[in-house]
Amino acid sequence: MKSTATASNKESRPAANPHSLAAVKYQKVYDGRKRRVRGLWKRGGTFYAQLSLPDADGNRRVRRVPLEANTTASAADELRRMMIKRNDNQLPAMVQNPRFDHFAQEYLEREYALGRKTLKTLGTESGHINFWTSVIGETRLNRITPKLIQGGLIRRKGTGVSPRTLNICLTVLRNVLRGALQEGWLLDSPARTVQWQKVPTKKRPLFSSQQLELMCESAVKVSKNGPLFCDFIRFLCYSGARMGEALSLSWADVDWDNGQLIVGADGQTKNREFRALDFNPCLKSHLESMRQQRTQDLWLFPSPQRGREGRHASSLRETLILSRNDAGLEHVRFHDCRHHFISYCVMSGIDFMTIAKWVGHKDGGMLIGRTYGHLANEHTRRAAQRVSFG
Repeated sequence: MKSTATASNKESRPAANPHSLAAVKYQKVYDGRKRRVRGLWKRGGTFYAQLSLPDADGNRRVRRVPLEANTTASAADELRRMMIKRNDNQLPAMVQNPRFDHFAQEYLEREYALGRKTLKTLGTESGHINFWTSVIGETRLNRITPKLIQGGLIRRKGTGVSPRTLNICLTVLRNVLRGALQEGWLLDSPARTVQWQKVPTKKRPLFSSQQLELMCESAVKVSKNGPLFCDFIRFLCYSGARMGEALSLSWADVDWDNGQLIVGADGQTKNREFRALDFNPCLKSHLESMRQQRTQDLWLFPSPQRGREGRHASSLRETLILSRNDAGLEHVRFHDCRHHFISYCVMSGIDFMTIAKWVGHKDGGMLIGRTYGHLANEHTRRAAQRVSFG
């Protein structure tokens, strides 16, 4: 028992300032009636729970685990909760927690091996993880606190990044810590209570079909990739597909017999699921025109330089910038084509659930209702003015 207690003392010694507590002994804890609280100890102002817990190999050993409580009553409550969780096998194995930088790297490797996220998403997460590594990289998972996380976000905000980027940064950290929860390294995520940044909403004007044609005219004039760009941006407006989803589409994804376009057959959609988009008249006509003028039979949008080598276009942003500047439509982005599609579907009286299915939303149309519901209201009010009773 003596050797166990000695080992426990070494393992339970706080990492923050070990030398100041080297001569401080564990002391028994008594309640307000001077009764001994079994299993509760105090050392250097920190309460400890003494429990028989399994290690990584399943062997049970007596451990003294530091508690977050700062009063005897709250420490006793925390001890009781830990005992209940231990009896229900809900406590993690009490071995040394890994450092954040080591675990985060394992997280990225595991996500890549399992293929649960696209390479683009993993690249984005990797960039934010590099930031968190610079802030809390050497901190062990169970020593990460909301205060440390908040300090990191304040530091990142000082570099001038947007509130939306800060929220993505926090989301990536939550993903890593969720993995630690699933593996039993944590009982609760320290990022759970950290507040999101308020993101100001920008009302982006809806560009019209006339402006779309104007930009296509400019593209043909200012870029040698103009015809390909025109096919691409029209396709985005008629399908509601995201830019990355559309670039990787092949002619094999066009189901002429059933009048559908299969988006995400390669698993590279945002939610990793494919969806079937029913032809609307403009989309069908546009695809037929593209098929008649195609230069090869593989990709809808072949690479201007390497299309004959079997590669699809990777980006048409340069042509977008040139054409929109020439047309005086500097505010237009590729993603606005998705808003264009959804807006005109709403104004055409299509129900939100059907639109959500077409664009790949999994909420049954709730987001479309919140974002575009006013268009439907305006459209129905205008329609009501055309009602005639003779």
